[in-house]
Amino acid sequence: MPERDYHLAGANRRIAETKQHIARQRETIAMLRTEHRPAAPALSMLKALEKSLRAFEDHRLFLLTLYSATEEAPGHRSRSARR
Repeated sequence: MPERDYHLAGANRRIAETKQHIARQRETIAMLRTEHRPAAPALSMLKALEKSLRAFEDHRLFLLTLYSATEEAPGHRSRSARR
C-alpha cells in the first residue's frame, strides 16, 4: 500500500471511529436525560469527542494538502515509481 493511502486510510478510520463514539455518547446523554440523571460528565465527554473529530478532520485535510502538493511538485516521483 502506498504511503499516501496508508496514512489517509488511518485518518479516515480514526474519523469513522470517532463518529461512532459520538453517536453512542449522544445516545447515552439521551438515556441519562430520560432517566433524569446528571448528564454533565457525559456532555463534557461529548465535547471532547467532537473536538477530537475536528482535529482528525484537520489532520486528514493536512495530509490531502501535503500529498497533493508533493505529487504536483516538478520532478516528483512516487516511491513506487522509484523502485
